[in-house]
Amino acid sequence: MQTIFRTVLVFFVFCCFAISNTGAQTFLERGIAAYNSNDLKQAERWFDWAIEADTTKAEAFLNRATVRRNRRNVEGAYSDFSKVIELEPSNGDAHFMLALTAFQLGKYNESLTGNSTAIELGCSYDSQVYLNRAQTFIQLNKNKEALDDYEAAIKLKDGNLKQAHFDRGQLYMRMNEKKLALEDYKKVVEINPKNLQLTWDIG
Repeated sequence: MQTIFRTVLVFFVFCCFAISNTGAQTFLERGIAAYNSNDLKQAERWFDWAIEADTTKAEAFLNRATVRRNRRNVEGAYSDFSKVIELEPSNGDAHFMLALTAFQLGKYNESLTGNSTAIELGCSYDSQVYLNRAQTFIQLNKNKEALDDYEAAIKLKDGNLKQAHFDRGQLYMRMNEKKLALEDYKKVVEINPKNLQLTWDIG
């Protein structure tokens, strides 16, 4: 009798887990559909329910964080990205996004750590992580380290090449290194000749 009771109890627990997990996935999929339809308020509700059904579902936290950030709830996004990292410590993209929200909240040292971890683990944001970390270094008055990151971003020669040269030019201007700034601004014009305002400014 005791064996039968234990078997029934285990089966009941398994069924509850299966139902909860299925429900979480359904809520997650509906949240993604709502997000793709640009219904951010409803998407957040679906992700809330997905998390209630399964508090270990990192994807639900990640999606809710994205929605919250789009809805300008930076504190909420920061909390959710932190949870994703707790569940998936090796998720480089989550470290990148946590660093971004930390920067917005003025948590510059934490932002620096997040970007550095994203670079170490690898993430899908390529040169952007170097550009973001450079901005963080600037906030911490570490111009040399910022220049190193701009150089790293430039070497990747991806879609952020123009931005990297422009941002480095701005930093050089603040450092009163006008000749070096001019070289970067010229690179921006080479990449984007239609930038008439910058062309006028540099000569």
